[in-house]
Amino acid sequence: MALKQLYAAIYKPFFQKFRSERLRRMCEVCRVSEDSNILDVGGSYYSFWAYSPIKPKVTLLNPKASWLKCDEPGFSTILGDGRSLPFDNQSFDIVVSNSVIEHLGEWNQQKIFADEIRRVGRSYWVQTPSRTFFIEPHYLAPLIHFLPKKYRRLLARYFTVWGLTVHPTRKQVDEMVEELNLLNKPEVEQLFPEATIICEKWCGMTKSIIACKLQS
Repeated sequence: MALKQLYAAIYKPFFQKFRSERLRRMCEVCRVSEDSNILDVGGSYYSFWAYSPIKPKVTLLNPKASWLKCDEPGFSTILGDGRSLPFDNQSFDIVVSNSVIEHLGEWNQQKIFADEIRRVGRSYWVQTPSRTFFIEPHYLAPLIHFLPKKYRRLLARYFTVWGLTVHPTRKQVDEMVEELNLLNKPEVEQLFPEATIICEKWCGMTKSIIACKLQS
């Protein structure tokens, strides 16, 4: 098995478990039906919606064309940036985003992203990994996200599952370190002030944070 495939194999069981449970919960809380008009910002069919027992109308928006492969009925795709959504205000019943906002690097970019989701969605469901959880889910390593960036650069290549299996270049390590900016609960509350905050727990600890606003 190639090392990159090994990384995927390690990640996949956890990915499927948590995503399928989150999707079921979202459908229940947000009252998703086949008539729901949903925008998924930064997602893909196979990373989320493939686990759904309900098949609503979904627009997948992603800056990477490879993530937009989908021939499922009811799904449409568009290349785009979540910080500049090409839609009118309140265009969608629900805007969904899973594990995307932490990839924007800087707080001001995360704020723009959050404001765009709030603008185009009558309801929204935005999930992000919690910075307070002891494992960083992208590196698949404990505690590394608590360290300053210069130490993350030193450790990421040889002391994380990501580094040991993917064998990133120095440039890729630098990009990963600059790209990731995990959030805590008060920061999510600040980005989505009208939302109800849901904490996903694992082993008694908050693994992920979800900002959920329902249509009034």
